[in-house]
Amino acid sequence: HPTDIMKLQGRRLVLVDESQKNMKLRTSLVKRFTGDTQLTGRLMRQDFQDFAITHKLILMTQNLPIINETADAIWDRLHLLRWDRQFNENERDPELAEKLKAEYPGILNWLIKGCLEWQRQGRKIIRPNSVRQAGFEYRAESDPLADFIEAKCELDQRHTTTIKAMKQAYLEWAEAENIKFTVGPRNFNEYLRERGCITKQIRANGYNAKCWEGIGLRSEFEQM
Repeated sequence: HPTDIMKLQGRRLVLVDESQKNMKLRTSLVKRFTGDTQLTGRLMRQDFQDFAITHKLILMTQNLPIINETADAIWDRLHLLRWDRQFNENERDPELAEKLKAEYPGILNWLIKGCLEWQRQGRKIIRPNSVRQAGFEYRAESDPLADFIEAKCELDQRHTTTIKAMKQAYLEWAEAENIKFTVGPRNFNEYLRERGCITKQIRANGYNAKCWEGIGLRSEFEQM
């Protein structure tokens, strides 16, 4: 809602509540709220106004959302910081908040040093290897075609399969596996192209057919 968007004006840090299990990430909103463009909102019963994005958006969750998109435009925006450390009852410090207050000057100096380093690096955050690796793993796990290709297909430049047969095989597999959210045609094609597959027109049995080159269905091999 425009009034909710207006709450982001001038913010530096925006925390988002935990996502539910098997929640699908609305990538269009992520791009909108993390880009270099302006946002448009309004206060209650007032005119719309544009304002620059100043915030960093952080999602705190134990359930990583599902991302059915292949483009770097979304994955380059996601920096996954895993919190693997757990504290048992004996390690917890109920007075930690008060102790940190005494360290506020030092924490502020630490933040200032970080800001200066960020400016020296061209205002870019260099992701540490652990964050990059976590992102690679998340992207691989989010690939909705990985299991289908492993179960039903074979990647080889010698293989060709009609686009219609490939899509039908995927939908039948998804139904058998009780997949709730299937990949749409556009993203389906993007995922296959990322694997080196290309589309081409071939003539078979007197008809022209659009095919995928570089991938084949195992069911077709078994019938040969």
